[in-house]
Amino acid sequence: MAASQWEYLEVYVFPDPEEWMDSTGRVGKMPMVHTRTAAYRWPTSAEALNTLGAEGWELVGIVTASQGYRLLLKRPQGLS
Repeated sequence: MAASQWEYLEVYVFPDPEEWMDSTGRVGKMPMVHTRTAAYRWPTSAEALNTLGAEGWELVGIVTASQGYRLLLKRPQGLS
């Protein structure tokens, strides 16, 4: 049985100024979450993760960084 072949993607998330950039050069803004019950708001990466999930990417790790964090994703090769 042959081993699965994966391709990987890194997404760099910067909470201030609420942006993300992936290792292919794509960039985007993270919308702010507002709730009636919370006295604060925060940027969410859910929209970006849903978009990447629709492309076949699966979140497999999170690494903290000095200015935010990196999301590590993988998918089977050949889905692009």
